[in-house]
Amino acid sequence: MLLFPLILAMVGVAYGLTKLFSWRRNKYTPESVRTQAVTLVLFFAFTLYTGVSTRIFRLFKCSNIEGIWYLSADYTVKCREGPWNVYASVAGVCIVVYVIGLPLFQLYVLLKNRSNLHREDCDDPQVQRRVEKEFGSIYAHYTPKAFYFDVVDLLRRLVLTGGLIMMG
Repeated sequence: MLLFPLILAMVGVAYGLTKLFSWRRNKYTPESVRTQAVTLVLFFAFTLYTGVSTRIFRLFKCSNIEGIWYLSADYTVKCREGPWNVYASVAGVCIVVYVIGLPLFQLYVLLKNRSNLHREDCDDPQVQRRVEKEFGSIYAHYTPKAFYFDVVDLLRRLVLTGGLIMMG
């Protein structure tokens, strides 16, 4: 669970060090450093999305045994009391920020840059090049009319993982 914040911190430190040391600027432009940082963060965020979502939803899967609700993943933990409430609060924040926030962020970026997603019909070729480098992995393989399909796929994975855990 702490893997993504650790990776995010490492990318942030690397980005900060690159910005800090001006002697490296002749090799990397500030735009290329930013693009690489964004690409790395998004790569890890999308790679870990299904696994992290599954772990978050497992916290809410409880079983009723003789009138007491226990966490299905660990029957020593009682649901809806004590430490479980703290974990559920943190998981709720994680659901809003990561599980729901990541697809919303992706949709926001795509809609904001909709006119500069594809080379054939872009408004500004420079902006299109930057957007394609940073976010091309989430839309470049789709037709211009279906640029948002990766968001749909992410939500499909969310429903499959969360739905199977909660219903299964």
